[in-house]
Amino acid sequence: MDPKSEEKKTKIIAAAKVEFSKKGFGEANIREIGGAAGATLGWVYQLFKSKEGLFIALTEPAVTAFESCFGEQLFEGEFPQTLKTGIEAMMDAAFNDPDSIRLLSNAKDSPRQTFIQQLAEQCALSAQKHAENSSAVDIAHLAMLFRITFIALMEITVQGMTRADAKAFLPVLCSFLVAGWEKALQVN
Repeated sequence: MDPKSEEKKTKIIAAAKVEFSKKGFGEANIREIGGAAGATLGWVYQLFKSKEGLFIALTEPAVTAFESCFGEQLFEGEFPQTLKTGIEAMMDAAFNDPDSIRLLSNAKDSPRQTFIQQLAEQCALSAQKHAENSSAVDIAHLAMLFRITFIALMEITVQGMTRADAKAFLPVLCSFLVAGWEKALQVN
C-alpha cells in the first residue's frame, strides 16, 4: 500500500474508533466515518469492503488476544493456574490495544456480537472435559462463568483503569475468579 493510502487508512481507523465508540455498531454511519477521516465513501469501501469489515478489522486484536489467552491451552496445564496465566496475558493484551477491547465489549448488532458467548461455550466444553467429576458440571453454568470472567476482564479496560491500577487489582481479581473456578470444577 502506498503512503497516501496508508495515511487514509490510519485516519479512517481513527475516525471509526470514535464513531463506533460513541454510537455503537448499529448507529455508526460509514459516511460520517469517511467524512471525519477526510476520505470518500469509495475509499472506505475500497479499504474495508463494508461497515462490518471495518468493525471486524478494529476488533481483530481483541478477538485474537482472547483466543490466544483462553483457547484449548487453558486446560493443557494445571487448571486453574493456567486461568491465572491467561488472565494476566489478557490484561497485557488489553492495555496494548484498549480500543479494540472497548469496541468488542459494546459489539451489539455487530458481526462480533456473539464472539464472547461462543468463546465461553468453547471454553466450557474444554473445562467440562477436564473437570474431576465432569458429570456433575453443567455446561451452561460453565459457559456463564466464562462469560462473566471475560466481561470482568473487559470491564477493567472499559472503566479506564490505568495499567498500574489494573496490575494492583489483578491479584484480587485472579484470587476471586480462581476460587470460584476451583469450586465450580471441584478442583482441590
